Amino acid sequence: MNVNLRNPMNKGKVPRAKTMQEEILELEEFIRDIAIPTFEMLQTKYEEEGFTTKVRQYETSASLNVVLNGSNVFVYRIQWRRFPTRMLPYADIQYKMRNSLRFLTYEQMIRKGKPDYTLYDISQDELRNHIEDNFTKRVHV
Repeated sequence: MNVNLRNPMNKGKVPRAKTMQEEILELEEFIRDIAIPTFEMLQTKYEEEGFTTKVRQYETSASLNVVLNGSNVFVYRIQWRRFPTRMLPYADIQYKMRNSLRFLTYEQMIRKGKPDYTLYDISQDELRNHIEDNFTKRVHV
């Protein structure tokens, strides 16, 4: 059990580091409860707009592929980055450049600023907004 540092009774106590197994279980839960439902909601939206989409789920990652005319135009993949006290998700985003066959790939944290939040602080709405913001900025059809 971790120490709640916000509780004044625990002042000065050091939280126990999570084991790799505990972190993996949290990541699997995040994928199952936050990422996949968000991807499925966006999958419906993008298919209504004429795109073909595919949601893929792995043990500790997930992806949303958006296809137009048989060619990927946008891929949003959630992966993990380890920090000294926690693991946090980040987005690995690929998109097709306008009027080109080239794909650009970049990584971006889901939240901007310091990584002083936990996995449980990221909501479905926050993830959806992050995906939609990147999709509207990057996909030009």
